[in-house]
Amino acid sequence: MSILNAISKSDLLEFLSACAEITPIDIDAAFNTTYSHIQSHDKRPFNTKHYAPIQTLKKHWYASLKKGDPDYTIYADDYYVCELWLCWIRYSRRYLNDICKTTSLGSRSIVSDITASSIVDLGCGFGYTTAGLAEIFPKATVVGTNLPDAVQSKLSRRLGRRVGFKVVSSYARLKADLVFASEYFEHFERPVEHLVDVIQRVCPSYWLVANSFGTEAIGHFKTYKHGDSSYDGKQISRLFSRTMRDYGYERVKTKCWNNRPAYWKRAQLL
Repeated sequence: MSILNAISKSDLLEFLSACAEITPIDIDAAFNTTYSHIQSHDKRPFNTKHYAPIQTLKKHWYASLKKGDPDYTIYADDYYVCELWLCWIRYSRRYLNDICKTTSLGSRSIVSDITASSIVDLGCGFGYTTAGLAEIFPKATVVGTNLPDAVQSKLSRRLGRRVGFKVVSSYARLKADLVFASEYFEHFERPVEHLVDVIQRVCPSYWLVANSFGTEAIGHFKTYKHGDSSYDGKQISRLFSRTMRDYGYERVKTKCWNNRPAYWKRAQLL
């Protein structure tokens, strides 16, 4: 089965079973929490008791921001995998499917417009997006980046060995034709400076990026920084786009829903 079709309850149970082999997570409890998290996200009735672990994580994260000391240990919490599954089925998976549509660039697909022998998936989570990219671009070398030692990193490495991609803890020594970044940059307090570092080190010709700077979620910031200034979500989003252009990229108009993921390519390739 294509990894791009992994959205059912049985797929979720399979994912949580894999998690339980790495960390002592209660599969039934995590299943109920994930399902309630999805219902809450979709603005549908949900079980508040089952949703409580997500609410606790979110409150803990924003309380740490209020203290001026972001607590990144949230990414090591067992219930963070529930957040990862939500991001997969509601965002990353859709982005991958949309770039494959034959009408995503009007008369052709975004995928057909990209010439990539190497791909980096920034912040690859449990590896489903990375596996999807390897499936979509079968001739490319695909590498995901992930936090060292986290449950998600161990899951992604295991999947990578099975389907044929690598996972590393840093992009610093990587070069790639295409960078994929789904729900990634909003997890950095200084996302534009991080963007510049990726551009200078990885030197991609193409970008597929979906940012959610203005949304409240575990690991997101309410206020972002650049230089000596602070920015809200809309402001940092505009600065992000301006920086992309300053470094020689142009945004290509697509037919993707809500223009996500944004498709950027070097101006000389247009």
